[in-house]
Amino acid sequence: MKDYYVRFPALPMTRSDVMHRLEPVLQVEDLVLAEDECEELALEARLQMHVWTGRTEPCRSVADALKQAEGWQGVAVHFRYAREHLRGSLAVLLWNYHRSDLTTVAVYEDSERFTWQKEHPAAWARARGLFLAMSRALEASFCHLECEPDLSTPTLYEVSGALENVAAGRYVPLLLAARPEVLPEALDAVRAGSRCRVVREQGYVVIEDARMGTRDEEVA
Repeated sequence: MKDYYVRFPALPMTRSDVMHRLEPVLQVEDLVLAEDECEELALEARLQMHVWTGRTEPCRSVADALKQAEGWQGVAVHFRYAREHLRGSLAVLLWNYHRSDLTTVAVYEDSERFTWQKEHPAAWARARGLFLAMSRALEASFCHLECEPDLSTPTLYEVSGALENVAAGRYVPLLLAARPEVLPEALDAVRAGSRCRVVREQGYVVIEDARMGTRDEEVA
């Protein structure tokens, strides 16, 4: 079973600021607190990435989760869809990048949820809309959906390199959305070829694997 993460850049705000912006987006999607506990993330200094420690603390709300995690280097808060016909759950991960007022955000999905999205157009459209709405709420310059990336803070330099590889046909992202005024390299992705779809949506250039939202047999 593989894990999937959408990572955003480090943002000049606290964890509370981040969740103040994200909670209305999650509410629109009928995502509610899924569990009565939050999970700790800790920095693995040698690797310069965060890891799940397995430590949990009880929480009754998002605000309570953030309070419980005040002494942690990072925290994961779990959400689920309130409507039964919408599958799966996700977690919002927050960790601090050097300072308490500079926060990196990631969204965690398990393999089952990702596979459902990959194979169903409506599910994928909903997921893409959620990721972009989160990006807009955070005023993030990019978001990047990846399979089992290191839980490190992505940089503009890293994403610029990924976009150049897309344009050169060396990389097909599951989803990589970038603001063209910040990352003009995203505009070159129109040369990426048939393996990628490139659209403009919610102020972002969105580049995605053409297989997302389709069954395997539907894509040559």
